[in-house]
Amino acid sequence: MMEQVGASVIDADGHVLEPRGMWQRYLDRRLADLILVPEAASGLRILPADQNPQARRPHPISGTVGGLTGLAGAVGKRADDVLTGKITYDDAPAGAFDGTARLRDMDVDGIDIAVLYPTIGLSIGNAPAGIAEGLCRAYNDWLRDYCAADPGRLIGIGAVPMTDMDAAVAETRRCVRELGFHGVFIRPNPYGGRHVDDPWYHPLWKTAAELGVPVGFHPLAMWDMPGATLHFDFPDISYAAAAGFTLDSMVTLTHLIFSGVLDRFRELQVIVLESSGGWVYTWLERLAHHMKILPSLRPAVKRGAIEQFHDQVWVSFDPDARSPARRARPADGTPPGAPRSRRRS
Repeated sequence: MMEQVGASVIDADGHVLEPRGMWQRYLDRRLADLILVPEAASGLRILPADQNPQARRPHPISGTVGGLTGLAGAVGKRADDVLTGKITYDDAPAGAFDGTARLRDMDVDGIDIAVLYPTIGLSIGNAPAGIAEGLCRAYNDWLRDYCAADPGRLIGIGAVPMTDMDAAVAETRRCVRELGFHGVFIRPNPYGGRHVDDPWYHPLWKTAAELGVPVGFHPLAMWDMPGATLHFDFPDISYAAAAGFTLDSMVTLTHLIFSGVLDRFRELQVIVLESSGGWVYTWLERLAHHMKILPSLRPAVKRGAIEQFHDQVWVSFDPDARSPARRARPADGTPPGAPRSRRRS
């Protein structure tokens, strides 16, 4: 999503690619010895990966090679060339791996600010407890160093270990208070079989609201968690990205609105990422209609669906989206996660 705000152009859903050797350098040594595997070609120790870019069931922790993860770095390239192996992970632009190089790319493209999410790191929050905490900490430390090239233009969004809520809350606080990040993300899938209206999530919502940072819901075309891709047994990542991303986002937001989570945590801001947005109007109309005709099902919810959405939900549209559905902006027009007063001279 490219959002133009006054004199600034903000990439609200930018991605980095974790470079080869990053996990070896940033992971705690004991955890690295436990989970990293040697890669023959480079001599580096990497996360275990499914090396087949056509695989229907990629490993829950994707490695630093392969077409599936390389798709995120196909800047200016044909995505299908990545999937079929004509372009490799290492052919991605230098700016995907290095903050200084990215700033040069941003200058060429006229982008003032990039809000950054991971690629491999999209899956690490669902790793087993203990392992997820170490992986998220390592990724976040690396992202801090990546953004150090210009923290005012490179905006980090942290990964949190969602298989341990205490650890997720602690890492959220560390991301904001120590690393200078502007938010955290999770996936729009049930962690541990729990939907986002489960009280288990309340400490995360409370912490993000108190810190004044948004929680992004970023989908991933994988079969490692409950959700549309796994439930409907989608055969490849095209099904997963085209249909699964939006379906999971719809279900997640329905839980947040119908259950009263947004009503309870009114300072909480959430962002729907990489699911486009043309569906928002008709979906909100259906939610509002059913809240109106069946009020006895949710007597504790004080605000209607449209009001909750307007006050607390943001949607990241694809850059080439043509849908008229657009989220109303606050007075200064700045999306969550981006510094509100930043203007680059």
